[in-house]
Amino acid sequence: MQARYLIIINPTANDGKSADVWQLIKNTLDANNINYQYRITEYHNHARLITEQYTKDYSNDKQFNNVLLVIGGDGTLNQVISGQKNAILNNHKLIDLPIALIPAGKNNNFAIEMKIPKNWQAALQQILNSTQVNSINIGYYFNNFNERYHYFLNNMGIGFESNLLSSKSRFHWKWFQNHFKRIRRFWRILVNLYAIHEFPLSISVNGEKSHFTRVVWLAIYNGPYFDNNKKIMPNASISKSALNVMIMENKNILLVTWGILLMFLGKRSKLKFMHSFECNNLKISIPSLEYGNIDNEELGGHFYNANFGITTFKFIK
Repeated sequence: MQARYLIIINPTANDGKSADVWQLIKNTLDANNINYQYRITEYHNHARLITEQYTKDYSNDKQFNNVLLVIGGDGTLNQVISGQKNAILNNHKLIDLPIALIPAGKNNNFAIEMKIPKNWQAALQQILNSTQVNSINIGYYFNNFNERYHYFLNNMGIGFESNLLSSKSRFHWKWFQNHFKRIRRFWRILVNLYAIHEFPLSISVNGEKSHFTRVVWLAIYNGPYFDNNKKIMPNASISKSALNVMIMENKNILLVTWGILLMFLGKRSKLKFMHSFECNNLKISIPSLEYGNIDNEELGGHFYNANFGITTFKFIK
């Protein structure tokens, strides 16, 4: 049966460089008479809405082997998976379409974990030649406060990590960003350490309950990578049917600073105020309004009463 590619392009990924990549991909598809149709995202979360509509229109189409092809980074891929999952939750007669990715974002942590080539020609050729559909693990959580499912390819974080990403998004000096990346990163860490915020956390890990009163960072990892492809949780892997959890308490600012530096250097800390778990069953409760992020995308402020787990999606590489 002939394949048809339902393509979703984020033209703003990697500071707009993905738009140039798409033109080259389009020329290649046309030259090889590949059956495809495409949509270009125009605003935040547009990829989610496009995917929901694609899933409704083509989920049960028997004429073609339909594949959702994403051209973008982790954030775009996350929106596509979330859109498909939401469509199926609302209509159980729909089935999930296999998804493929050509990494064209600034953060391509999932592509690194899946060993997808950075070069778009190699990635495209691999997809076009592939005949195998793989089942890939992703994390999810259901927040009982707003009764919504959220999905994450790489990680979900609350606290320091989210504040760090938020301060990054507000930094608009592009020339300074491009020429002094390490200085900029170090400065953001210092600023957020100065304004570090604590919150209470009740957590159940595989049925074992604990309570922490001075948490500064909670992170749940499906894969090992964080911002800038930093391998911050080495034991986490999308090949495992388990989540890795890290909790950092605030004992004093010097210890917290040391622990955070170790994390961003990819070192596994054995400090007593840093707690790590691997689990299949996870529940958290945070009664205060805290900022969160998923796959380096900001969630905004939320109260949390959430259940976490692992689900899968169909993936072609």
